[in-house]
Amino acid sequence: MSTSTMAQPMRRFLRLVRPLTALASVLLALAAAVSGQAVKTPKRIVSLSPSCTETLFALGVGDRVVGVTNYCTFPAEAKTRKQVGGFLNPDVEAIVSLAPDLIITVPNAKLVQKLEELRMRVVVVPNESLADVFTALAKVGEVTGTEATAARLTAEIRGQLEALRKRAANLPKPRVLFAVNHDPLMIAGGGTFLNELIGLAGGVNIAALSPITYPQFGMEEIIARAPEVIVDATMVVGADAERLAWVKDHWQRWPSIPAVKNGRVHALSTEALDVLVRPGPRIALALEALLRLIHPEAVAAS
Repeated sequence: MSTSTMAQPMRRFLRLVRPLTALASVLLALAAAVSGQAVKTPKRIVSLSPSCTETLFALGVGDRVVGVTNYCTFPAEAKTRKQVGGFLNPDVEAIVSLAPDLIITVPNAKLVQKLEELRMRVVVVPNESLADVFTALAKVGEVTGTEATAARLTAEIRGQLEALRKRAANLPKPRVLFAVNHDPLMIAGGGTFLNELIGLAGGVNIAALSPITYPQFGMEEIIARAPEVIVDATMVVGADAERLAWVKDHWQRWPSIPAVKNGRVHALSTEALDVLVRPGPRIALALEALLRLIHPEAVAAS
């Protein structure tokens, strides 16, 4: 049998298979499109992080949010949603009862595993660094079908951050301590968005070189590093006035610290706390608040 004769059945086979292959490709593409569309249009969202909640509302999908944590206080509308417990230990039964088609949270391995075992759809977004703010915006925009809004918001925030950075660019760089907890004393270290904000606001974080994101520092080490500005974001019990008084009295025990000596210990109000410790779409407001504490002259001159 000649080679040309042997090739004829193969050519007939290919003529038959190629259209079927093309059809299969089209069907797969359609299926992917339908699936992608379903993924992008969740109608019942539960947010398990204040920063995620703020992001959802900033992207214009707050009306789809049916559940939040007890700490999701901004915007005000978020407080009208069903609360499903704390940030670290939410009530899983309460979450399931809301029949969500999407749960958005920050890293929490045990919780995510538990929710996925219940066949819940969970999207995890990062929340440590400044870059994570934009990664989270893009991811939430992708899964809610608001990519264009997320891109626009990202550009706006980047522009605001750059404008604020320029105000402090040529000013002295005081040593800054940002406390997030007492007993034990924990402060913002390297690798955190707070460390980056301190730098953008024209300060030098005394714990910037720490490989631990929120290291514990003893007072001897604090005194040795001599912070010139202290920002205290600890959540001590009480109303704003009580907390502000507590923070001031606490640091007065170490009068040799330059920040204490020069009256540059700043306790944060509840409102300021909500802005400064949440790496979300209000991050430019957080930088402005920090700039006001580190370089008030830069804000006054603007």
